[in-house]
Amino acid sequence: MFGQLTNRESLRDLIVATEAHSGKLYHLGMGKSVTRSNLSKANEQRDYRIFEEFAYFMIAQARSKRQTDILNSEGTFMLLIRQR
Repeated sequence: MFGQLTNRESLRDLIVATEAHSGKLYHLGMGKSVTRSNLSKANEQRDYRIFEEFAYFMIAQARSKRQTDILNSEGTFMLLIRQR
């Protein structure tokens, strides 16, 4: 999720970003360090539906917190894309 929210393009890019926050990794449940091989193995072994379910949960949270009705259309998802 951190990689998605911070627009990381590769595992190597994600590792560099997490190393910048190495003091916080333990509190995020990631242990003391994160390696590319560990992330790669985790991606192979985890079922995508775990993340899909969490994404739907986060969308529901965003809809409930939103003050306008812009997100209330069923089946409509909004994507925020950072321009380079």
